[in-house]
Amino acid sequence: MKNLVCALFFLLLPLMVFSQIAVQDTLYVWASSGLNLRASAAKTAEKLVTIPFGGEVVATDITEKYFLVEEELGTIDGRWLGVKYKDYTGYVFSGYLNSFPTPNDAEDDLTYFKRIFGPVQMEYETVDSIQKSTTQTILLKHGITISTQRYQEEDRSAFPTIFLPQLSHRNAKLFAKHLYASPRFYDQREAILTYDAQTHTIKVTEQEEVGCFFSLQLLQSATGGGATGVVISQYCGC
Repeated sequence: MKNLVCALFFLLLPLMVFSQIAVQDTLYVWASSGLNLRASAAKTAEKLVTIPFGGEVVATDITEKYFLVEEELGTIDGRWLGVKYKDYTGYVFSGYLNSFPTPNDAEDDLTYFKRIFGPVQMEYETVDSIQKSTTQTILLKHGITISTQRYQEEDRSAFPTIFLPQLSHRNAKLFAKHLYASPRFYDQREAILTYDAQTHTIKVTEQEEVGCFFSLQLLQSATGGGATGVVISQYCGC
């Protein structure tokens, strides 16, 4: 591999409207070990079944019972949510539910986003004479773009860029765990996730601390309005 630094930037992803759950919404379980469905909205309630990772549910009741779950990526916020799963009806923690289906085992990030937000709406190219590069941009639904910048110099790698105009911090944490920490990014080697609470940054790197790593910075509103988006970058010697 060439000793170059490759960068993949996911720029300014504002708070996602899809994170607002409504009754009858279809949602997917993004908890690695599955999500317990309970008979009522309480941790001590009878467990009816464990819904597996990727399981599909339909929202039936939105409660005001909020709580936080602590994990390696900081806190995951959510509420007790009434759902229907197959022939079961009960309550789950909404923090591990997502409006997007989970990625397939063979999918990388670009393939996943194209599947979820496709088909392609438009394609175009722009030329930067100063940097001596050409950028090919693909526009998907919801204003999402995938851009690949290619330089005229032979020893410089293409820099793909994905722009998602709407994404919540909670969804960014789920993507970090189940998309960017996937072994397929590291030739089946184990990935390590760390969270810096001061900078609101998630780092996903391989165990040997060499090669590629991803950095997801959770942006905060300067006016105190809470989360405003996420910046996700990939760097690698490739």
